[in-house]
Amino acid sequence: MRIIFANLLILLLLATLDTTLTGVIAPALVAELGGRQQVELVVVAYAVASTLILPLWGRAGTCWGTSGCC
Repeated sequence: MRIIFANLLILLLLATLDTTLTGVIAPALVAELGGRQQVELVVVAYAVASTLILPLWGRAGTCWGTSGCC
């Protein structure tokens, strides 16, 4: 039970760091892209990248995790 709780805490920490870093970096990205009109582009690109990478990490966890490589 402690291992599950520790894993959940690590997951929460990483998600919080991800959101915090994105919030800090977003204004610099928007300024470099040319203004506030490009905010949607930054937000959509972040959402798409996060959505696409999640299944890849799940597959990597399956291959290199406890079940062995598929």
